[in-house]
Amino acid sequence: MKFSVRQLAAAALMAVGSISAIAAPVGNLGLNPSYAEITGYGTQFGTVTFSYAFTLDSATDLSNLFGSLKATDESSILVTLSGPTSYSATITPTLTTPQSFSFNNLADGAYTLSFVATPTVATFAAYGGFATTVAAVPEPESLALMLAGLGVVGTIARRRSRA
Repeated sequence: MKFSVRQLAAAALMAVGSISAIAAPVGNLGLNPSYAEITGYGTQFGTVTFSYAFTLDSATDLSNLFGSLKATDESSILVTLSGPTSYSATITPTLTTPQSFSFNNLADGAYTLSFVATPTVATFAAYGGFATTVAAVPEPESLALMLAGLGVVGTIARRRSRA
């Protein structure tokens, strides 16, 4: 995922147009999200926080969250996941070298994914990337047990059909 020149120019115009404000988007990723774009903008006036809410429920087997961020400056970004399972990580992305974050074995429930960054450039900084949830991969033992169970059911069905 790349930043286009148009996106950066539009972000710069927004930052200049609202010099006294820091854009801090708060989004709702909804129930069992699969993919979300992340964007945030900061100015010389301090930190910028952007947050995304989502909920995982037992209807799916989603249990992992991962993503990647790029930044126009080299500020560190605190990535925090709050909810039934909480994690935090600090990453230092650049525009050419995105940094990844991941959180595994999430319990069902409501979560907030937050990013807190302080621009190191005197006038403007932009952050962007993605976050996505993935289904848990079954353990080999679970698959073996399932196949053994199917074999037993098949054997019983075969014996009954002969009788």
